Amino acid sequence: MKHVETQFFTYDKLVLRSGVQFPPVTLAYETYGTLNEQRDNAILLFHALSGSQHAAGFNPSVPGVGEKWNSDCQTGWWTDFIGPNKILDTNRFFILCINYFGGCYGTTGPSSINPATGKP
Repeated sequence: MKHVETQFFTYDKLVLRSGVQFPPVTLAYETYGTLNEQRDNAILLFHALSGSQHAAGFNPSVPGVGEKWNSDCQTGWWTDFIGPNKILDTNRFFILCINYFGGCYGTTGPSSINPATGKP
């Protein structure tokens, strides 16, 4: 099984439609396959609200997640469907799976430290 690593992207701030602003917000994500030169082979894969960004392969740990990243999380939830010559064929497609804002697997959420208060 292919070893994968979660990657992170941080926005300086996130402004919701309501006007509420969050200080820096980090999103955890994983990619599979290669984005082609035309950049037209990408698939954005959404997960269930109780899921994570880890859709395929084996990921032994995610920095900052601690005990939440247990043995149940280490094998991707769609490993049987993502990869070379599978339904989501990584020989043809670039798959991107992002953990939702408010998630608990590396994306800013309720257990993240608030920089203004130093508390979750």
